[in-house]
Amino acid sequence: MQNGSLKIGEASRRLGMNPRTIRFYESAGLLPPPQRTEHGYASAGQRLFSAGNLRRLQFIRQARLLDLSLGQIQELVEATEDGCCGTARPHLKALIREKLPELRRRISELRRLERHLETLARTLPDALPKADRSCDRTVERCVPVADQRLLQIAPPKVRRPEPRRG
Repeated sequence: MQNGSLKIGEASRRLGMNPRTIRFYESAGLLPPPQRTEHGYASAGQRLFSAGNLRRLQFIRQARLLDLSLGQIQELVEATEDGCCGTARPHLKALIREKLPELRRRISELRRLERHLETLARTLPDALPKADRSCDRTVERCVPVADQRLLQIAPPKVRRPEPRRG
């Protein structure tokens, strides 16, 4: 630790985050470039993460747990750069409202999958009946996992990015 700052290894241990992930967030512009040591690894020196950098990384991790995209996180970061939560909170609320219908659809699909797996676990015989021991070496015949109803799940909706405002 130098001047209250942490090198990337220590910061990653404290946050439970891979150092590569931290570097990725920095390169994506979600994290301001941290200070660097004068001498050290390579010519640019080692990254030194401040308490503010750690708080930003914690925010990013929590936002990812809300299933927010990196672009959506960047929008929230930009909305707070004026030092005010006045625009960020309504924006977060709108993003959450957008997520709910998609989440409900995914939950419905997972429940359908759960029912299908329960049915397979309960009804799938351990072996083919004696009268049907011929093996044509096709996985579809030997391991019947498909259910026509399950195969009719609608493909996920592709979310088109909204045009940038202002």
